[in-house]
Amino acid sequence: MFGNFYGSVLQSLGEVNLLLDIEETTTKGKELPATRTLLNRAFSEYGKGFVDIFLLDALYADQHTINLILANNSHVLIKTNEGRLTIIQDADSLFRGWKTHDYVKHITGFDSNRLCEYEICYCDSFSFPGVDKTMNVAHIKESYVKTGKREDF
Repeated sequence: MFGNFYGSVLQSLGEVNLLLDIEETTTKGKELPATRTLLNRAFSEYGKGFVDIFLLDALYADQHTINLILANNSHVLIKTNEGRLTIIQDADSLFRGWKTHDYVKHITGFDSNRLCEYEICYCDSFSFPGVDKTMNVAHIKESYVKTGKREDF
């Protein structure tokens, strides 16, 4: 819900953030169909692959939406804090033992622009029900030097 109404928003993020389109719904619980309507309209208007990566909240990431985006030559990035999802549980168990699995990548470093230490574990070839392409899963931890703030996603 935003601006006292329910719907989906398509925003382009970059040097300049642009609001590209909105699909309003009449009630809560209709966000998935609204998202697909919005995406179909956007691909029709702007063409296949007009966006490299679509960021989706896991609540709105279903096989139909993911397949729609992939069929239009774009990638999907799904952000979630939902630890009960099978794909997340499977990945987390691999990440905990990353030293014993060659196929799990582990990276640590420091981003001097953001003054942030980071740790990333990631692995590919995870299946998502109803999606033909396999997915990469990553767990990212950040720690900001100045503020002490920690992010875990």
